[in-house]
Amino acid sequence: MKKSLLSLAVLAVVSFQAQAGETECMSMVDTTVPGIDLEVSNAQYFPAKSFSRNSASASYNLVPHCHLEGTIDKRIGAGGKPYALTFAVNLPEDWNGRYLFQGGGGLNGVVNEPVGYQAHGSTLGLNRGFAVVSTDSGHTARFPFDPDFFGDQEARMNFYFMGNMRVTLGTRPLVETYYKKKVAHSYFVGCSTGGREGMIMAQRFPRLYDGIVSGAPAIRTGHSNLGLRWYNVQVNRVLNAEDNNQLFTEIEAKTIVDGFLERCDALDGARDGMVFDIEGCDYDPRS
Repeated sequence: MKKSLLSLAVLAVVSFQAQAGETECMSMVDTTVPGIDLEVSNAQYFPAKSFSRNSASASYNLVPHCHLEGTIDKRIGAGGKPYALTFAVNLPEDWNGRYLFQGGGGLNGVVNEPVGYQAHGSTLGLNRGFAVVSTDSGHTARFPFDPDFFGDQEARMNFYFMGNMRVTLGTRPLVETYYKKKVAHSYFVGCSTGGREGMIMAQRFPRLYDGIVSGAPAIRTGHSNLGLRWYNVQVNRVLNAEDNNQLFTEIEAKTIVDGFLERCDALDGARDGMVFDIEGCDYDPRS
């Protein structure tokens, strides 16, 4: 009998905390930040939620948190297209007082779930108690390397260096409003494009963050892209020798590539002719 009463009491406390968390979270809709054209358009409380980057990646159970979505500087840009710095913020119930900006990838254009999955070890940043932020850097993409936004000067500048600074200045006050206390420390973590973003933040806005982790920064893409082109030319020369003693016929090469894409293209969540989940790809050309 005592155990049953204790269990009911625990359930009541948990239910009360969830209701309080949901109420507090929903109150963040329409929150404003002085001097910044910011809009919080959606707020949702998750007492439990699972996360996986794609179908081949590990799944994580996320801690209870408030999820915010919003925009900064909505506008109509070049060609009459809508632009904005779209962001998401995850606010854990048990906050450690720290702010974590999650860097982007490719040419950005998508708001990835802000959970702190880069350089996280065995525990996601959100589950460590960080308030985590992510952004599309100011434009919407149709595929990972969609260059369409380069036609708009402000969108281009947001991607190059301004966007993450503006999102930081806009979302850090949101975190402090939600918890009713100041952020103790701020960090930026990114890889590839996110690594470049981290280096840019360190160079141009060094006072915004207490620490920055820049993994594999795509900082000189003109050189790296030229290197990739050179490598492809050399591989083609080997595979298709000028003496016509080809290792693969055109039909064989197409069969291999088609099989590779069929097996691995969609692992990253998008069937777009590009493979990004290299670790999850188990294609065997001998098949």
